[in-house]
Amino acid sequence: MPVDLELVHAEAMKLDPADRIRLLERLMGDLEPDLDGEQAWEREAERRDAEWAAGQVGVLDGPQTLQKIRAQLSS
Repeated sequence: MPVDLELVHAEAMKLDPADRIRLLERLMGDLEPDLDGEQAWEREAERRDAEWAAGQVGVLDGPQTLQKIRAQLSS
């Protein structure tokens, strides 16, 4: 369901200044990157790269990968 930003703004302006600041802090906090998540993905990418470099795993190009997925889904 779409949210009317003008309505949200109008409602927020009814809050006292301290509550508006707390709301702003919460909204800004939602925009900050998840550093733990980013670091976990970086470690995972490094692990996968090391496995590939060591010859432990192979790679498929995009069309091959899609073909394999379609085959698995259709069976």
